[in-house]
Amino acid sequence: MPADRPEDVQEIAQAMLPDLAELTGIAHATLDPKAAASLGALPWTGNLPQLRAVLTAVLLDRSATGPLAAGKIDNQFARISHVPDSRDKETGAVAKGISDGNLAGKIGSIEALEQQLHAEAITQSQGNLSAAARILGLTRAKLAYRLKKAPGSR
Repeated sequence: MPADRPEDVQEIAQAMLPDLAELTGIAHATLDPKAAASLGALPWTGNLPQLRAVLTAVLLDRSATGPLAAGKIDNQFARISHVPDSRDKETGAVAKGISDGNLAGKIGSIEALEQQLHAEAITQSQGNLSAAARILGLTRAKLAYRLKKAPGSR
């Protein structure tokens, strides 16, 4: 999506909204004028998948009826578009470990890291495997399989 044609982003978003609203169970969704302008001003490096993800997140997060607000779009764009770098406090140790070549001991095994991610997603979703799978970007069946094959499971 070219940065020099923000109206294209606005038109694409308007075209996506009815389908996304239906998928998320929302009767009707529109953009307010400030939200449309905000969409045109954002740097869409992820193109259509990024736009779709931001609009879906805004629809799922909204608590009121009416048009989608610019602030909500900006917040979800920042959340979804965040790419960790070595300056981030949470990811800095791992990024530094990779660049220094001494990652051993920083996170343990891949399996342990995967188990931690699964446990955190299940905690956040209050034990709901379907919701945890969505958080992780997996299907419910895939998550159940991974939990079953994890060490220490029945």
